[in-house]
Amino acid sequence: MFLKPFPLTPGGKLSWAAMVMLLSALAVVWLTVRLPWLGLTLEIGDDRAVHITQAQRTPALLTPARLLALQKPGGDGSRVELQAADLVEEPDTLDSYAAIDDFLQRQQQLRAVLDGASVQISVVTPVQAHATLTLTPAPRRPLSSLPASFWVQLLTGAGGFLIGVWVWALRGDDLGARCFALTGAGLMLSAFSAAIYSTRELAVPAGLFRVLGMLNHLGAAVFGMALVALFLVFPRQLVKPQWLKLLPAIFLPWFVLDCLGLCPTPTMGMYLPALLQTGLTLLCIALQWWLSRGQPLERAALRWLGLAAMLTAALFTALQALPALLGRETAISQGHAFGLFLILYAGLALGLRRYRLFDLDRWAFRLLLWAGGAALLAAMDVALVALLHLDQGLSLTLAILICGFLWLPLRGWLWRKLIERRRLLPHDLFQRVLQVALAPDVESQRQRWRDLLHAMFLPLRIEPADHGGCHAALADNGLQLRLPASDRLPALALVHAHHGRRLFSPQDAALANEALVMLRHASDSRDAYNQGAREERARIARDLHDDIGSRLLTGLHQPELAAARRSIQQAIAEMRTVINGLTGAQMRLDEMLAELRHETAQRLAAAGIALDWPMPEPEAGFENVMLDYRHYRCYLPVLRELVSNVIRHAQARTVAVRIALEGGVLATTVGDDGVGMAAAGADQGRSRHGLANLQDRVAGLNGSATIEPPGDGGTHVRFTLPL
Repeated sequence: MFLKPFPLTPGGKLSWAAMVMLLSALAVVWLTVRLPWLGLTLEIGDDRAVHITQAQRTPALLTPARLLALQKPGGDGSRVELQAADLVEEPDTLDSYAAIDDFLQRQQQLRAVLDGASVQISVVTPVQAHATLTLTPAPRRPLSSLPASFWVQLLTGAGGFLIGVWVWALRGDDLGARCFALTGAGLMLSAFSAAIYSTRELAVPAGLFRVLGMLNHLGAAVFGMALVALFLVFPRQLVKPQWLKLLPAIFLPWFVLDCLGLCPTPTMGMYLPALLQTGLTLLCIALQWWLSRGQPLERAALRWLGLAAMLTAALFTALQALPALLGRETAISQGHAFGLFLILYAGLALGLRRYRLFDLDRWAFRLLLWAGGAALLAAMDVALVALLHLDQGLSLTLAILICGFLWLPLRGWLWRKLIERRRLLPHDLFQRVLQVALAPDVESQRQRWRDLLHAMFLPLRIEPADHGGCHAALADNGLQLRLPASDRLPALALVHAHHGRRLFSPQDAALANEALVMLRHASDSRDAYNQGAREERARIARDLHDDIGSRLLTGLHQPELAAARRSIQQAIAEMRTVINGLTGAQMRLDEMLAELRHETAQRLAAAGIALDWPMPEPEAGFENVMLDYRHYRCYLPVLRELVSNVIRHAQARTVAVRIALEGGVLATTVGDDGVGMAAAGADQGRSRHGLANLQDRVAGLNGSATIEPPGDGGTHVRFTLPL
């Protein structure tokens, strides 16, 4: 009975991968530090000789010094003359396989010398022509002596492998994810093996060196094949999966021929396949880009993936493979070149994972423009040195100036043309939102809202949606932008931004939410305005019905013509007040009091009552006070009602009116010399009811109305109205 394999969760897969990576990294560190160490920092000088730039374990050795040879003490014929080729970082750059065999043989000879208890070195120091020193190699190399390039390669391999496994663990059934994980495995194999021999102090055993070189070649081949396969199946499957077997069928035999030394040159065995794989990768990217037109999600994934691949594989090939094929020195060391993969590997993973691609979209183009500027600067510097034979410092300065004056404006223009999308300015957006909120009917409002959304995002389609939230939200990895219902507008889904050429981004969602907030505020303001207008219309209708209508009705039933005329005159005065309110015009306090004084004098004169209402003094300040409709519409009926009460009930001979401004409050006292409320008898209840009505009127504007005790009989009513 066979046990079924236990299924691993994504976390379990990642844990096992981390364990494999950690054990591999520990093995690399162990193999590196177990080599004997002289404590010398060696470099190849301009004279193509080996120089000692630093002697950590031998303070007596004056540096810089030229290292001539190594041998075991006693002159037993173990002397090895140092050559510049002994410090070659990558032996694949040598001219022939015979040169590599000679290099490995010399590595073995140097290692035999270093394995002894002590080593004699022949040097040329700054103070004497020749000197021979005896050094005692440390049996182990300390970690602190490992150069930065060692840790760069270790970190690159570990990071690439873990990121690849992370994507595969999350999307294990996806062929593209498997290819991506395979690129991480190939990168770790290549970087880990190269870290041991490329950062050696001087020598590595020939057998170990040869095995490490083969592992490095195998990892590079696996990485290149997996990268080509990735773009053959992602984001769109270009070939059937079985056709991917052609890649190992072509490149693995090439790898075997290289290991057997049967290729014309080592560079053709190692770097020509890498160059071909890079070319195939770029070709697949171009084909995928052409086939994914009209598919914004595929375009977004491909945009970042293609950029990452071009800036890693292409730059690595240009800086390492191409110079090696042309027989020139590489621009940077292999160890530091591996760092190119780590810089963009995370972006590659995020692109393949399809996680927030729209955030990486603008970053990708910024990085592309930055890389273009760096390439232009380097190319211009090389051109100035090669063509004009300028000093390197001067050529670099000129290149920087030229790039500053030419590339930076060009980069800004490209950014505006290729990246920046047409957006409504804030004041334009606000005006368009107001037009939506103030639409005359529901259908017009919905059409204006659709027109505004189309102007903001240029979607291919606007469809009804089921969105119960309060905010705009992205859906389908940015293919849609869903908007909630607002006011009289239904929930909508915007599909394919910018005519299908890009995905919706969080910035788009933020802009949509800003427009929704504006729309809600505008709708609330519109509703508040409409509510106020309805209340104002209801109040004006009430005034027309209660005041003007009642006075006209009273005049209609008056038996005497004079009384009817007075009622009509009062109705006309009320109507003039209402009309002023409709126009929204304010009224000066002194003008209102003058008209009211004239009207009151006429009414009292008709009733045989004298009026004591002195003209206001100039210092009273009445001419500087403007009253709105609410205030004078409240003040006029109150004073008219008080005068009417005097005419009907007081049996008075004189009415006194005193008006003053007291700290922003208009205080008015109306007194008479009549019989008073206590002697009014049956009319007392009606008088008190009338006073209650007056109190209700002025209370609406935070005023008050009270009856003051008279000093000489009659009735005195004081009412105040804050202005």
